[in-house]
Amino acid sequence: MLSSAKMEPPLSSVWADPAQLGENAPQTALRMIDGEKVDNQVLTTKFIKRDSLGTVMKKGGEEYDRRLDRNYIDLYFNEIFYRYEKEENDKNIADIKATYRELMDRIIDRYEAGTSTAEQRAEIIRLLDVFIGYNAMDYADMENFLIHIEQMYHAFRKKGDCFSELEDMLSVVYHKTVMALEQRLGRISESRENEQYVMKLFVRDIMQFEKGNDQSYAVLLEHLGGLDIQNAYLYAFKKPIMHLEREELVIPDKLYLKAVCREGVVESILGAHQERSSTEIFRDSEPGKGCTSLVVLPLFSNEMLYGILICDMTEKLFENGEFLVNQMGSAVKMLELLKANEQIQRQLEESLITLKENNIQLDTLSKSDVLTGIKNRRGFYHSGEKLLERNKAAGGR
Repeated sequence: MLSSAKMEPPLSSVWADPAQLGENAPQTALRMIDGEKVDNQVLTTKFIKRDSLGTVMKKGGEEYDRRLDRNYIDLYFNEIFYRYEKEENDKNIADIKATYRELMDRIIDRYEAGTSTAEQRAEIIRLLDVFIGYNAMDYADMENFLIHIEQMYHAFRKKGDCFSELEDMLSVVYHKTVMALEQRLGRISESRENEQYVMKLFVRDIMQFEKGNDQSYAVLLEHLGGLDIQNAYLYAFKKPIMHLEREELVIPDKLYLKAVCREGVVESILGAHQERSSTEIFRDSEPGKGCTSLVVLPLFSNEMLYGILICDMTEKLFENGEFLVNQMGSAVKMLELLKANEQIQRQLEESLITLKENNIQLDTLSKSDVLTGIKNRRGFYHSGEKLLERNKAAGGR
């Protein structure tokens, strides 16, 4: 939900809280599954004023004055930094709001007084640096924030030349805000590069198995820490199931718990303890620390379904779940192929051993009398030729 709330760019100028949408939708679906009659829901929306629509923000004195009215500080904060509303870190948000209010109070003080000292302007810049230091721009609608600063700047200009120093100060505020935005974009870019690197390592490490036995399933769960997953349960079907589009999926009655990760510790499950009924798969499942939900992910490759993964629902998994399913599905498919290959190899070796034993018995039968066990003519000549060859090799006559 937090990820959807922080999406950039905004998709519409009519804003509805995406976190609330993400929360209400599955709850409504569950009520429908339980047979309840569900009515349409109406969520609170907000119009986001943008110059790109040509709308909209009045350029007259009334709008400028409201930007520097203490009664509207919280209103404009909520319009600009609306993404904070579903943030879990309440202390950080409280610090951001308090610093923003103090910053605006100092600017309004100077606007009302009409004068400012170098120390007072420096204090405003210091508060702005503190505000930016809280990563406040992560919650900002930057277009509206820059418009907010521009309109305060126009309000100062309207007062006359005596406000020129304060105008310069607001120019510094504007440039610092733009720099903060660039730094934020840089952090996002770096974060994405790190995620891609982690995913590359995950692809490499998840295939570090050589045999298709049950112990190899544990390898698939040993590298989920990069997605903040601390608890995971890997179930396999007895045989892969082909599932075509629009075809009804029939889950088998029995699944087999191959490997478990609890609080980051991975263990293989012995064959005698693997079998579970489809109604028992959540029996031993618990979400990890910091998680309140588990998610069920199908492990498939093309039309073949190999099993399911039950694991913590983390924010990183929300963003990379499809990637995880594709990679783990391919890994389980590879395990199944290795297992089938090992079975064929084992059957071939067993057939060769049987063939060798049968050939020995056949050779014995062809060179001896069945009743007495004494060598027959074929056996006599075969043994005699070997005896003569050894004698000749030893220099005998």
